[in-house]
Amino acid sequence: MKLENKILRRVLSWLPEALSAVGIVILLAAGIRGYLFASPCRVETDCRGLDISVEQMKAWEEQEKGGYNGILDMAGWRTEKQQSVTAVSTGRSKVSGIVAVYGSASLVYPAKILSGDYILPYAEGFGGSGAADGGMAGNSVAGGGTAGNGAAGGAADGGMAGDSKEAGATETLKGDVLGTGASGGTPALSWRMPACVLSGELSDALFGSTDTAGELVRIGGELLAVAGVIDKEGVFLLRRADSGQIEYAAFRMSRRYQAEAKARQRVGASY
Repeated sequence: MKLENKILRRVLSWLPEALSAVGIVILLAAGIRGYLFASPCRVETDCRGLDISVEQMKAWEEQEKGGYNGILDMAGWRTEKQQSVTAVSTGRSKVSGIVAVYGSASLVYPAKILSGDYILPYAEGFGGSGAADGGMAGNSVAGGGTAGNGAAGGAADGGMAGDSKEAGATETLKGDVLGTGASGGTPALSWRMPACVLSGELSDALFGSTDTAGELVRIGGELLAVAGVIDKEGVFLLRRADSGQIEYAAFRMSRRYQAEAKARQRVGASY
């Protein structure tokens, strides 16, 4: 009897620890399940040599609407030849890397936004997200092309940097390009001209500041509105890609479980 009581007391003394261990296991299992099945993630794939084009990505977007295969968003990009980028308001120039992007720019280089927004206008939006991702600039202010308003037209027709018409139109263009967001706070692009996103280092070199959303830059004969500036190391500019090949693709997946496999399958489905 004494032995039985001793065993019972020992079992009872272990019970709290056993229950605590079981609770920890349950919590860990729930955490792991949530991490794998309820946690979105970004997956990047190398597409070089796979002959994947912007047109192919547009087809993917149509196929993936609704996120039925776990793909919520996507982007494709390529690195183009470095070019001289000139700030219209300051006249400063800087040789910069150029990244042509199709899709959600924030998937290319995830980074903190220093000013403006991490948005580029595109021909087609993904998942019907509206003007922010789906609206395309109404007119391309390039070379001698017609701009969306008189001031912009004067800048485009006026010629290159150093021309008084272009310099004089800068503030008017800046006001036209930037509108008031729905909340009345952060400005939002009105998509009247092509947009770009600058790295903080490039923005500082051109304007002496990173608070430069709404400024204008020129690459060759094309004017671009600065949609935003991001805190990412390097001197580069992100601009829209309407066509051509892509070198890399990134996908925002609805869950981490088999995310890389699904992304590779999506890319492999193109050939």
